Amino acid sequence: MSLNDKHYHQLVSVFGSKLKADEIVYLQSDEKNVVRQLFFSNEISAVENYCSGNNLFLVKSKFKIIFSDLETGETFSNKGERVDLSDKRSGAIICYIAKDEKSSLLAALSEHQRNDQLLGELLGYPKCCIEYFLHRFGPENSNPELESIDHEENSLKNKIDLRLLDISKRDEDICLLSHFPCSWDCGESFNIAERRLLLLASKVKSRANSLEIGLQK
Repeated sequence: MSLNDKHYHQLVSVFGSKLKADEIVYLQSDEKNVVRQLFFSNEISAVENYCSGNNLFLVKSKFKIIFSDLETGETFSNKGERVDLSDKRSGAIICYIAKDEKSSLLAALSEHQRNDQLLGELLGYPKCCIEYFLHRFGPENSNPELESIDHEENSLKNKIDLRLLDISKRDEDICLLSHFPCSWDCGESFNIAERRLLLLASKVKSRANSLEIGLQK
């Protein structure tokens, strides 16, 4: 996949955020097998057109998600109510995007059946992080982030840059992971984040630089 700043900004325009654009870069570079993203109805046609023009399969959920806390001014949410598509309230439809139709269909089916274990596996999450999510995520804890730590001190102790695992700035489009890491010592999550940063550096260096700067703050 050839990419430059202009093409990357076009991706951002189509998908609506840098994090979503990043995931499409990962998908088209075989760093991810399936991408799961939410869009409102007025956003989907541009996404569908991009997918059809780039040999990507897109399957839409048979339900939509209502984000009640976004009405209170929140800009990023994991808390939503699943409702029928016929519900008159405004909601987001989940799109499952992959290079092969089977993967996108299976991801849609697994979420429809509430099989979070299989969905996590299809999305490429480490098994330890899937287990962490299954045990921690719920109505009372819709954002099971790790407690913040002194990244610099702990990075020196662990000899890896723990800032790469930080997902607390995803509402600012500063994040390399699309899952909740199970711990600051999760080697699999670190490897994923490191591969993605290197991939972005090779594809669109300005984006990799902005991520590095953002994660250091």
